[in-house]
Amino acid sequence: MALKCPTIDEGEIYCIREVDFISQNPTEYVKLGKTRRETAQRLKEHQTGNPRQETAEFVHYTDMMSSLEKYLHYHFANDCVNSEWFIIDTPRVMSDVAPLIQSLAAEHALVRPAFDEWKTQAKTVCNGNTIAATAAHQTLHGTYLQQYERYKVAEAVMRIAELELKSMIGASDGIENMVYLVTTEQIPFEKDNFLASLATHADRDKCHKTETKVLPEAPKITGELALSKIDAALNARLKALEKSYEASKPDMSNVAQPALPVTPALIGLHSNCLTSKKEFKEAEWDLQKTTAELVSMLKDNKEIQDIITWDRKQVTKAKFEKDWAKKYFTTEYHAHEGTPLTKVFRVNIDDGKKYP
Repeated sequence: MALKCPTIDEGEIYCIREVDFISQNPTEYVKLGKTRRETAQRLKEHQTGNPRQETAEFVHYTDMMSSLEKYLHYHFANDCVNSEWFIIDTPRVMSDVAPLIQSLAAEHALVRPAFDEWKTQAKTVCNGNTIAATAAHQTLHGTYLQQYERYKVAEAVMRIAELELKSMIGASDGIENMVYLVTTEQIPFEKDNFLASLATHADRDKCHKTETKVLPEAPKITGELALSKIDAALNARLKALEKSYEASKPDMSNVAQPALPVTPALIGLHSNCLTSKKEFKEAEWDLQKTTAELVSMLKDNKEIQDIITWDRKQVTKAKFEKDWAKKYFTTEYHAHEGTPLTKVFRVNIDDGKKYP
């Protein structure tokens, strides 16, 4: 399960501090964000309607700002209050946040060529060739497999922490300022019966958009083990939690009930979720860098024998477009719609600590 290439977008990462206009005292809140433009312009936009002055404590350019911003949000997850705002004082920004930004930006500059190659190859049909593995390939492959095991364990630990917290909802409408039920209204639609009701192939074609892509989107790395082979006990725990949660996960009956109040036990479970993000993001970033190196070695070949395979081919498919169907065949479309229903779409765990 090789990862997809992360976003490559140049820009600035900033640490913006709120300062009280009257007392001129800095607040405890700092925003860790990104901008493609100059941070000074971003500050002007943020200032509108804000009762506090915003000042940039630290600004740094990077080749991969979206990747770096997300890394920061995961790394400092336990300090998050809301979205991009964190409780980190100025000394800690300078001692912990700024050096991490500088270190990651330096890495981005070094690995950018490999990530650019990865992006290029994801859009390139392979030449079908298999090349023999060298000692360098084998060494890098060994590193990848070690990092992959760390990544799978970190991913499982994070998933377990999330399920343990979500499982506490019971019959309630989430947990105050911590876990939220997100609902959505859906209108059932019988696509196959709708298409069958159209008179001609030409009519059916009007409801489809032709898409051409290079697939698969990600390479396959030889030797990846399932979590059950890496850590059987951790895998068993995860599977048991998934099964238990699936059997009792929230539905619309929960929405009619009040949310649970925050308790020390729930705070502990939420803290576990936030803490698990740091290890997961570190493991993911190491794996992304090594994957990029392997892809750079592979280039437009199909395979490095017993190391990596990426049999990229151009695939053209017809994709059904609901909006087109509704536009061209309004009567037939509505005839195959069902009764609107509202359902729980997902369960969100808040990224911040909105409690004492």
